[in-house]
Amino acid sequence: MPDDRAREAVLAFIPDLFFSTKVGTICASLGRPFTVVRTEADLMAKAAAARPAILLVDLTAPAVEGLLTRLREGPTAGLPLLGYTTHADWKRTKPLHDRCDRVITKDDIAANLGGELDRVMRLRDEGGGGD
Repeated sequence: MPDDRAREAVLAFIPDLFFSTKVGTICASLGRPFTVVRTEADLMAKAAAARPAILLVDLTAPAVEGLLTRLREGPTAGLPLLGYTTHADWKRTKPLHDRCDRVITKDDIAANLGGELDRVMRLRDEGGGGD
């Protein structure tokens, strides 16, 4: 039987140490288990093994396009994926948005991460998606 906490867990690919600490603090305040990874290999291994409730991915990270392709294949294909970017990078990252269930900005994370996590999980459950 799966661990109830796994259904709430957030696995995040956030290369920025300071921002990952901020997101971890927000997740802790929401009562959501949070694991951050900084490499693609760690993300793929932990996503396949732990089956987190949701993946949070920095769309401004180098080589993220290939990472998104791999996340949408194999054992991680069905996991809800919340991408995030910055206001300044929104247009640059726009070609990646359709690979995510939802895309938000860093400001949205600070303002309402709990609501955004719930929303993307509902979208995935209902068969929707997009940003």
